Amino acid sequence: MMNIPFEIKKIVIILLIAICGHVIALIVKKIHRKIIRKSHNLRKTKWLSLSSLGLSILVFMIYFIAFGQILKEFDISLTTYFASASVIGLAVAFGSQGVVQDVVTGVTLVFSDLLDIGDLVEIGGQTGYVENIAMRFITIQNSNKASVYIPNRSISNVINYSKGNIHYYVDVRISPKAKQTQIIINIAAEMVADYEEQYSSYFIGKTTIQNPVINKDQKQFIRIIFKLWPSRYGLIEGNFKQELLSRIKEQDPSFADWMLSCAAEISGK
Repeated sequence: MMNIPFEIKKIVIILLIAICGHVIALIVKKIHRKIIRKSHNLRKTKWLSLSSLGLSILVFMIYFIAFGQILKEFDISLTTYFASASVIGLAVAFGSQGVVQDVVTGVTLVFSDLLDIGDLVEIGGQTGYVENIAMRFITIQNSNKASVYIPNRSISNVINYSKGNIHYYVDVRISPKAKQTQIIINIAAEMVADYEEQYSSYFIGKTTIQNPVINKDQKQFIRIIFKLWPSRYGLIEGNFKQELLSRIKEQDPSFADWMLSCAAEISGK
C-alpha cells in the first residue's frame, strides 16, 4: 500500500475543512431562506429581522471556526488563536471603524423598531421593501425589482410606510346624468389601463375606480384610487390629471377644471 506524504495529507485536510465550512454556511443560508418564505405571510417581521441579523453573525462564526481549524493543521494552538482574536479584532476595529459602525447600527435598527423585513421604507433617496438586514448592509427591493444594498453606517433618516397603505386619489365631480357618468368611467378605465401598462414600475398595486358616491354636501363624484410607490405621484398629478381633464372636456365642454381634484393619503391597514 502506497504511503501518502505527510504534506499532502495536510493539504487534503485543509481543503476538506475549507470546503466543509463553506458548505455548512451555504446550508444555513438556504434553511434560513426557506424559513423566511414560510413565515413571511405570518407577519412575524421582528423575528425575521432578528433571524436575518443572527444569520450574518452565525455565518461569520462558521468561517471563523473553520479558519481556526486550518491554523491548527499548521500547529498553531486554537487557544492562542481565540485569545488573540480579541486583540486582533481591536486592532482591526481601529483601522476599520466603518465595519464596527455597520454592525452596531444594524443591531440598533432592529431593536429600535425603526424597520423590519417586509416594510416599505425610504432610506437615503432609495425606496423599496426591506429584503434583508445583515451585519453590514440592509437590502431593499425597489420599484424596478432591483436589490439595493445600503451600508448600515450610511443610514441617517428612515421613512417607514409600513403603518398604512399609500393611496393617491383623483376625484371627478359629475352631474346626475347617467350618460355623462358612464362616459367618464369609460375614459378613466381606458386611461388607467394604459398608464398601468406604460408605467408599470410606478404602481405598487391595482388601481380602483369606485362607483359614484355622494359626499356630505350632496355632491356626486367618481373616485379613482391609485396605489403608487412613494414619490411617484407627479405622474398622476401632472400627466394623468391633465389628460383626463382634456378628454372629458372633449365629451363635455362645460366640464370645469375645478371639478377634478387630487389628494394623497396614508390609510390604516
